[in-house]
Amino acid sequence: MALTSSRAKRSSHSHVLSQTLAKRVVSVMFFLGLLIVTVALVVPIIKILTNNVVLAQQNRVLEKRILDLEQELLTLRKERLLFLSQFETVRMEDYGQ
Repeated sequence: MALTSSRAKRSSHSHVLSQTLAKRVVSVMFFLGLLIVTVALVVPIIKILTNNVVLAQQNRVLEKRILDLEQELLTLRKERLLFLSQFETVRMEDYGQ
């Protein structure tokens, strides 16, 4: 009788142990799945943010270049006006002929 009782206790103990392990495996699998989903969502966000920073920097450089070119264009227009003002056009009508 003691042998049967001992076997029943071992069987009950191993059953509880297998249930505990099954619950832990499910918990670990759930955690790993959650971790994989989180990484799968975070990696593209990081790439987008990195690209955004690079594009913002390139945008600042291009804006500065545009401003420099606009300033150069303004200077060239002023120089052209000065150059053209040195040559006065004389028409014959101005002298009454």
